Amino acid sequence: MPWVKISSKVGIAEEFRRLSGADQQRMLPSGALPINILDINELERILNGVVGICPGKSGEKKVIALEGFYPPKFGIWATHRIFRVIYTLEGRKMYVIAKHMTKHDGDKEFWALYYKFYKIPYMPTPYYFLYDKRLEKDFRDVYGYFWMEYIEHEINFEEYLLDWVLGRIRRLDLYNLVELLTLVWSKGIKHNDLKGEHLLLKGDKWHLIDFEKFKHFRKPEDKEDDLAMLIGDSSLFLDGYLSFHHIELEGEMKKRYDEFAGMVLDAFGVDISRNPHFKMLLSVIRSEGIRESAAFR
Repeated sequence: MPWVKISSKVGIAEEFRRLSGADQQRMLPSGALPINILDINELERILNGVVGICPGKSGEKKVIALEGFYPPKFGIWATHRIFRVIYTLEGRKMYVIAKHMTKHDGDKEFWALYYKFYKIPYMPTPYYFLYDKRLEKDFRDVYGYFWMEYIEHEINFEEYLLDWVLGRIRRLDLYNLVELLTLVWSKGIKHNDLKGEHLLLKGDKWHLIDFEKFKHFRKPEDKEDDLAMLIGDSSLFLDGYLSFHHIELEGEMKKRYDEFAGMVLDAFGVDISRNPHFKMLLSVIRSEGIRESAAFR
């Protein structure tokens, strides 16, 4: 999971200063906010003053740093202004996630996740939605923070595909992905843009980052939509990397890419070749090797 330190007790972090202005802007919160999340002292006050943000963790919390979610830039750029707050409690380092959200999305996702997801095994329930309604009087763009448990991310599907195609890993093992999708679908949950940047996953524990696009599983073809987006977005990520480095997808690399796509499709026994979502994503891919792959004929 790509996290970049933004600030700490001593001020703005050097690694954040080194980013371009555009990249900094993508990470920073916008609109009127209930707290200045960049202020470590204010963050500390909130964590100690609002019980719902860190449930079950009583005692004085000392905030060490604030980090921003900084996804890779090859393929589709996406960032959801999600922050990781690092704090100590009785000498132990701990984390909590703060997701920047509008009031509408925050209320909607908080209650939807709380009531509909809390029975899912290993699914961390949302903690709290922090919002200041008084700001609505003077400001149009008012945001809050959706607080949730932090899960250390172990697999980024897009980067996993890249590492496999380039030969950085020897064995293609999609067990974790298959297990995750099977769990999500078995609970009647669909997410129409499920990819590495939108997912926290560690073993049996998982959480979605991109909350806005999830909906209930309703039709059998929803599985094909999910797979189309997953393979399509991962292919776009790979396409961006190949284009940036002027690499042609051919020979052993193309063989590995075909194997990847084939294993995913075979795992679920579906055909996405006629799927409109995939056709849309495939239309913007520049690599002939990806476009002409036998897996998509």
